Amino acid sequence: MKNNTLMIILTVIIIGIASFGKYVEVNITESATSILENRLKPAPMISHIFDYYGTTLQDALTSSNTNIQNIQEQRENILLEKVKRDTLWSQYTSTYLVDSEAEMVKKVNLEMDELDKTVDFVLTSSDTVKIKSIITSDKFNADINTAMNDLNWLIDIQTQVGQEETVKMIILLGNFSNFMIGALSLAIIMLGSIIYSVLKRMNL
Repeated sequence: MKNNTLMIILTVIIIGIASFGKYVEVNITESATSILENRLKPAPMISHIFDYYGTTLQDALTSSNTNIQNIQEQRENILLEKVKRDTLWSQYTSTYLVDSEAEMVKKVNLEMDELDKTVDFVLTSSDTVKIKSIITSDKFNADINTAMNDLNWLIDIQTQVGQEETVKMIILLGNFSNFMIGALSLAIIMLGSIIYSVLKRMNL
């Protein structure tokens, strides 16, 4: 095989490695950025929202000893945490959502709206009997637990999708590694042919 032909093959190999390498770099960067922005950052956001229901509301409104005075004392804290919840929820829902995640977000939106109406009534009403009836009802507690369960599902999906994206990156890196091994092996063979051809001519 002529040296010019060998050099052309080596050049093609180098271009192939560089092109595939750039493809891998772009995809890995996109996947890593997606995992960071759409999975790692949202997880603590959802966790804080979970705490709004699991800690703020449950501690303040579902105790059997809760009365109007206690509720009024907790009112400012509940409203402050609600503002934080709304901010975090808006930030989370603006990220990329997979289909099942988007469907769950719609469900949680409805649950949040329903609970907000109930909580608003509890915080503003002076009807002690009605308030006591609400906060001790099975429905109110069940609604909070349902919202918490669905929020917990959203936390879990972040891990699941993040793992899937990571597996894809590992597979892509593995394919690139195999391509590199094959390309470098072929390059070494081609280079050996060139060296052999040069040495043979020198001996002549």
